[in-house]
Amino acid sequence: MSNQPILAFDCACVGGSVALMGGGHTRHHDLDQTKEAAQLVPAIDKLMKTAGIHYGKLGAIITTIGPGSFTGIRIGLATLHGLGLAHPTPIKTLSTLQAMAWAVALSADAPGAFYIALRAGKGELYAQRFHLANGTPAEVDEITLTPENFAAWGAPCFGNHLPTDSANYLHGPNAAMLCAIAEQLPLTKLANALPLYIRRPDAIAPAPYAWLTAN
Repeated sequence: MSNQPILAFDCACVGGSVALMGGGHTRHHDLDQTKEAAQLVPAIDKLMKTAGIHYGKLGAIITTIGPGSFTGIRIGLATLHGLGLAHPTPIKTLSTLQAMAWAVALSADAPGAFYIALRAGKGELYAQRFHLANGTPAEVDEITLTPENFAAWGAPCFGNHLPTDSANYLHGPNAAMLCAIAEQLPLTKLANALPLYIRRPDAIAPAPYAWLTAN
């Protein structure tokens, strides 16, 4: 797979991104906030055509599964499933926090243990602790919901809850970085590429009418 092109995209955070790594180059495109649904597939197609790469030649397709924007997660996974059904391309997925942890792990001064925090709205953060094992970020705990003003982390915390000029500020996953770590990620069965929400959605579908489920 190392010599085959890699396609990656993220729509779980505010303003997604798309990247295509192949032929010694990584092409990257940022998506506008709230316009991921309209821009993701055209952006992918433009990168593929510019690079002269056919979808059937991809070595892997990578995306994040959440937590994050409920709508963004669904857009990314729907696109992943569409491409995965059209071509027998290997699929790789990871959580939003895992992707951000990789960004920390690849930095020159990465701490041995750290937290990743991502704004969850409603005054809360999605948070998870990681430690480095041979340069790979390993999950220590499950993802939890934490008050946004929490400060007693006990280890460096990186995320988008910090001021943008902070050394520990991370906007979110970056598609180009996902391409770079492709070899380090395990394969995911397409049927297992499912959203990771953590929090229940605000809009809950009502129970179907009894006559619809009657035998």
